[in-house]
Amino acid sequence: YDLDGFSTNAAGYFVAGNAAVPNADLIFNNNFLQNGADAIAIFSGDAADFPNGTPVSTVNLIDAMVYDTDDADDTELLALLNAGQPQINENGNGNAIGESMQRIPNGSGGARNSDTYALFAPTPGSDNGVSVGTEPDIAVSPTAIDFGQITLGANAATTVTIHNNGSADLNVSAISDPGGAFAITNLPTLTTLISPGNTATFDVTFSPAEIGATAASVNISSNDPDSPIVEIQLTGEGVAAPIPDIAVSPLAIDFGQITLGANAATTVTIHNNGSADLTVSAISDPGGAFALTNLPTLTAIISPGNTATFDVTFSPSAIGATAASVNISSNDPDSPIIEIQLTGEGIDNSPPPAQDFVLLANERINIEKFSSIHGNIHSNDKVEIEKGRNGVIYGNISAVESIEIEKRNTVDGDVISPETDIDGMVNGSILEESVDAVPMPQLSEFSSGNTDIYVRKRSTKILLPGSYDDIEVGDRATLQLSSGDYFAEDLTLQSRAKLLVDVSGGPVNIYLEEDLQLDERAEVEISGGSTADFTVFCGDDRNIKIREKAIMRGNLIAPNATVKLEDDSYFKGSIVADRISIEKNVVIVSHSATILPKSPQATEEIAAVPETFELRQNYPNPFNPTTTIQFGLPVDAMVSLNIYNARGQLVKALANGTMPAGVHQIAWNGTDEGGTLVASGMYFYMLQSGDFRETRRMILLK
Repeated sequence: YDLDGFSTNAAGYFVAGNAAVPNADLIFNNNFLQNGADAIAIFSGDAADFPNGTPVSTVNLIDAMVYDTDDADDTELLALLNAGQPQINENGNGNAIGESMQRIPNGSGGARNSDTYALFAPTPGSDNGVSVGTEPDIAVSPTAIDFGQITLGANAATTVTIHNNGSADLNVSAISDPGGAFAITNLPTLTTLISPGNTATFDVTFSPAEIGATAASVNISSNDPDSPIVEIQLTGEGVAAPIPDIAVSPLAIDFGQITLGANAATTVTIHNNGSADLTVSAISDPGGAFALTNLPTLTAIISPGNTATFDVTFSPSAIGATAASVNISSNDPDSPIIEIQLTGEGIDNSPPPAQDFVLLANERINIEKFSSIHGNIHSNDKVEIEKGRNGVIYGNISAVESIEIEKRNTVDGDVISPETDIDGMVNGSILEESVDAVPMPQLSEFSSGNTDIYVRKRSTKILLPGSYDDIEVGDRATLQLSSGDYFAEDLTLQSRAKLLVDVSGGPVNIYLEEDLQLDERAEVEISGGSTADFTVFCGDDRNIKIREKAIMRGNLIAPNATVKLEDDSYFKGSIVADRISIEKNVVIVSHSATILPKSPQATEEIAAVPETFELRQNYPNPFNPTTTIQFGLPVDAMVSLNIYNARGQLVKALANGTMPAGVHQIAWNGTDEGGTLVASGMYFYMLQSGDFRETRRMILLK
């Protein structure tokens, strides 16, 4: 038998035997080494060196012993293996079954000598001659079972093995019932003997019915004198079955006040806080002014810890409060339906009609040295008009607190306030009586986007309705807008920039979280409809400036801000603000204002009313003998138009007097004040009206 790979134990012993031999290191079948007169020998070598039928020799022989059981001596084997030594009779004491051959004292006599062998009870793995006795030896594995977390309604089982490592039969007399969530199954037949070296098994099952940790034990009773009772510790924890757990945020959405024609959206998030997949089977349509967008794919699975989203949009079409709800159906057993409450109010934030107010302020309106204002003015506080330059207001002025009008100002309308201080001219009635405050529009909440828009210098960009961050139009650049709603942080038009607003497809609304700025000579131009179709809403309280010679058209609704129109600027439309400040030579006309100019002598009225003072190039130029000079007046004004020669000497005065607003043209026939034709050469013509002055040159050829 090949012993390669085996080694002695810590005590220096190696045990070979059948399955009934305790502590056997090498186990072989019964009677493997029992066959009449026999010998056992230990050789040094490989198994391949000893094929079956190999004659016994002493080559590489380490030790050997010839033995029998009441048989005659095998003289040949003795002579070869144990020369001069006796053959050992295993049944010498008449107890071959209960005794074995052992060297006594342990290890004495030397190799291949048998004269020190004696018959004693077997001591496998122990010193020879030590009485081991015959008794069972129980061993149980495992002696502790932790089932961990088991879902309620499920179970887990572990097999327990009872070993008999003794030399006598093991009798298991009892296995206790642990009770509770633990149970014993597949029990061996009790009182059945487990022979030495054999085993028996049973199963312990954990079937929790309640959430929480629990423990118990199983006691195994046997005839092992050293361990009559072996205890097995049992532990386990019952946990809830994995289920989805839906959570929705928010559960109530109040959109607040939203302007008719505008909309607002809020994102709803569906969370799965459970331990199983969540399936959303339906999301109901709230209908009416509310709508759902960006819906997740229904029946799509939301795994534990993940989310899905959709948007609820409020687009009121009628004034007043409204409410609805959204129901979310899912496979959450505790909350199969989640309801989201929706509320909102539609309001009319449209600007005051043009026939009502061209300027409306909650606080003070301050006007200084303006040119003309066409439309009604109202303040819920005070209106102050400083000493002017013969400016005219074509409309009524009303104020809740007081109105003060200093010299050189004319009001072609009524003045109404509890307190008045009038030094200027009022062509209508002055009524000192109480005036009701005009409710200011309340802007609904809105938010801008994240994308900045910048139009580079001298370039043009088309921008579609949508949400943006900062919008800035560079110097002499152009930004084109079309019908719809725009949301932004702020809007800035740099010097000479243009905002072209096409309202042919419907109104254009700009909602600004902060402010609007028009730099010098910037212009807002409306096409395809009325200036009333364009509105800018500003929600912040910052100052809004329409700078020098800038042109603004449309409605400006800024109930929290101060709006300031700087020198020579022009505004056509309506302004609603907290405070309004008007500076020198400003012209303001309402959406529907109609100016009917009176044609002076030697002029021809041109129908359109310009928005600023302007002097155009004469035509033809060069000329002989007659040319035409055209100029525009945004308001009725004192005008002088003179011709000068190259030395700066006055040649002829073409106009000197009050002229109505409009575009005018005057012909010059090349003569001086005396009617004499002037010489050919370069001449200059200059238009002056108030602080406005402009000069151009022309050439007379003969």
